[in-house]
Amino acid sequence: MLKDSKIWIYLLIAIAFSSATTLQLTAAALGITYMVHLFLVSSSTIAFREFTLVMYSLNYLLSPSILYNFNDSDILPYRMNVEPDEYFSIAIPGILALHAGIYMFKTEIFSTRFSFVKIQAVLNEDAMKTWLLGGLGLKIANDILPIPGEIAFFILLLSGLRYVGLFGLLTLNPSKYKYYIGAVVAYEFFWALQFAFFHDLMIWIIFFGLYYIFLKKMHIAKKVLLGFIFIIFAYLLQNFKGEYRNQLYNDEVGDYSVAITGAVNSETFRDNDALFSEEKIASNLVRVNQAWIAASTIDNMNRT
Repeated sequence: MLKDSKIWIYLLIAIAFSSATTLQLTAAALGITYMVHLFLVSSSTIAFREFTLVMYSLNYLLSPSILYNFNDSDILPYRMNVEPDEYFSIAIPGILALHAGIYMFKTEIFSTRFSFVKIQAVLNEDAMKTWLLGGLGLKIANDILPIPGEIAFFILLLSGLRYVGLFGLLTLNPSKYKYYIGAVVAYEFFWALQFAFFHDLMIWIIFFGLYYIFLKKMHIAKKVLLGFIFIIFAYLLQNFKGEYRNQLYNDEVGDYSVAITGAVNSETFRDNDALFSEEKIASNLVRVNQAWIAASTIDNMNRT
C-alpha cells in the first residue's frame, strides 16, 4: 500500500529543504536520499522499484542539480533551457508523484517467500535448464542467422527465457549451476564487445546484482563496496566505449581484441588527469540527465 512506500519521509525532506534552501539543493537532497534508501532496503526486498526511483531521481533531480552549475560553460552539449526554480518546481512534485504511483497497489512480488520458490525450482529444475539453454540458443541464432526483422524480434523476445532460467538456477544453487550461469554471462560480455553495445549488459548486471544482494542478505558495508565498484566500472566503461567504437568500426578486420587494445592505449586512458577532469565528469553526468529534454519542453511551452 501507499503507506509502505515511505513517501511521507521524502515529502518531509522536500518541504524541509525547500523552506530552508533553494529547490536545486532540495532536488540534490532527494536524489541522494533515494540512493541511500536503495542501499538500506536491498537486503530485505527485491529492490527493483527502489532502483527505478533512483534512476528517475538521478536523471531528473540529482544530475540537473549538479549540471546547472555548468549551464553557462562550454563543456555541456545539452543545456537546461529554463531557470532552476522553474524546472525543479515541476520535477520534484513529478518524482514524488511517480513514487506514490509505483507503491499505490500492494503486491507480494518483491518480498517472495524463497522457501516456496526453492521447492518450485527443484520441481522445475529441468525446465529451468531448458529455458536457459534454449533462450541462449535462440539469442545466438538470432545474432548469426539472416532472419527477417519481424521474426527476429519475436525470437529475440523468446530468447529472454534465458534470464528466467538464470534467475531460477541462481535461486536454486548457484555453485551447482555455475557453468550454466557462466555460459550466459560470458555470451553477454562477448555480444556487448562484438557489437559495442553495452546497455543490456549494464542493466542485467544491476538486476542480478540487486537479486543476489537480496538472496545473500548482504550487510551494508559489502553493498557500499559493490556500489562503489560498479560506479567506477560504469564510469570507466562510459569513457571507454566511445574510443572502443571508433577503433572497432575503423578496423577493417573488425577484431574486438585489437579495438580493446587501441581504446585502452588511447589518450583517454593514458592521462588520468583528463580521465577524471571536470569536463569528463560533467560529460558523463549528461548521459544520465534526461532533464534537459523536460526543460526544453517547458521552454517550448512557455514560448509557443
